[in-house]
Amino acid sequence: MKHSVLPLLFASAISMAQAQSPSDPPLSVYDGFWIGTLSCTGLVNPGNNPKVNEPFTTKLTFNVTQGQALARLDNDVNVNSYRLQLTASGQAEVQYTGNSKANANRAWLIKAEGRVVGGDLLLKAPLTTADKATVLRESCIFELRNDQVQGNIQRHLASLKPSPAPAPAKAATAPSAPVKKPEQAPVKKAEQAVTKPDSVTPPKPVKAADGF
Repeated sequence: MKHSVLPLLFASAISMAQAQSPSDPPLSVYDGFWIGTLSCTGLVNPGNNPKVNEPFTTKLTFNVTQGQALARLDNDVNVNSYRLQLTASGQAEVQYTGNSKANANRAWLIKAEGRVVGGDLLLKAPLTTADKATVLRESCIFELRNDQVQGNIQRHLASLKPSPAPAPAKAATAPSAPVKKPEQAPVKKAEQAVTKPDSVTPPKPVKAADGF
C-alpha cells in the first residue's frame, strides 16, 4: 500500500495557522534563504548495504516566502521532499518525506518542530516509516540559518514605537486693548492781569514869566 503524506501536511498547516496571534509580527520577517543541513544517525537495523547503514548529512536551502518553502532533492534511487513552515510567532516545522523509486511503498518521514531563535533554527526528530510505526534512524537534526531575520525583526519592532507627540499648539492671545492715558484737565493759561495805566493829568500850562 502506498503511503500518502498529504493528510500529514494538511493537518500541520491547520495546527500552525492556529498558533498565530494578532500581535505577532508579519510573516515577511522570516522571508529569504534558510541555509543549513540535515544530519541523521545510522540505521537502527542495518541492512546489507553499508553505505545506506551509515550516518549521513545533506545540505539544504529553503527559499521562504510568507512563512513557507518547499524543496525537492531527488537522487538516482530516492524521491526526497522537504517542507519548511513558519508562523509569525516564530514556531517552525520541517517535514521530510521520501520513498524509494524502485518501491514506492518503502517510504519514510521526519517531522520536527521548534522555534526560531534570532535567525537560527535547530530541530530534532527521529526518521520513521511513513506510518510512524517503526523508527529507522534514532536522531535527525535540521540546522538552518537566515542572516536577514534578526535585522527584519529589529526593523519591525522599531516601527511599533510611537512617534513623539507634536508640541501642543499655543492658545491664541487676544490683542490687548490700548492703554488709555488718564485725561488731564486742560491747563488754563495764567490770566495776565492787564493793568490799565493810571490816567495822566496833563500839566497845567506854565505862564511865561513877566518881564520877558
